[in-house]
Amino acid sequence: DTCGRGFDASYLWAGTFFAQRGLPYALNSYALASPGIYGNSWGLDPPAPPISAAEAQLVGSLQSAEINYRESLGWGANRFLIGFRWLQWRESLTMNDQYVDPMDPTVTGYDYWKTSCLNNLYGGQIGIDSMLWNSGRGMRLEGLVKAGAYYNAATQSSGYFYTNTAPFTSPFSTITVNSPAT
Repeated sequence: DTCGRGFDASYLWAGTFFAQRGLPYALNSYALASPGIYGNSWGLDPPAPPISAAEAQLVGSLQSAEINYRESLGWGANRFLIGFRWLQWRESLTMNDQYVDPMDPTVTGYDYWKTSCLNNLYGGQIGIDSMLWNSGRGMRLEGLVKAGAYYNAATQSSGYFYTNTAPFTSPFSTITVNSPAT
């Protein structure tokens, strides 16, 4: 309105971020540092076959929405704002590898790991929006400062699967699913 009061709303979706990396096949060349992933310790004590190839993929996305009420302050082009914000960060990591036992080359296999997490942050925010400079000819510079307190409703699910050849004749799988307290 003419006194500088008003509402604003915004939404942001920052696409899908993608990263992928593969380590080329090199027989028994890669070992995991202790304690490994999910306690796997290839190449450590007790001895187990080191990894010969690996690949990882990470996918993430970001979304945010907010609504604010603005109230003009008593001096110039400054406005106080108070509002609500939702922010979501989603990530998924998958890794797989293959190995050959250096003591018995007939024993081969692969591992597959997957972890997905989702963070939903909900909260209030306050701030100040200021007109820092105005040329009067369509050019202006504004400044905005916000601070907020948020509740994080987070979930996570993780899984691990592996398959060995002889002397094991069937695949073995372990899956862990977590939804930690928020």
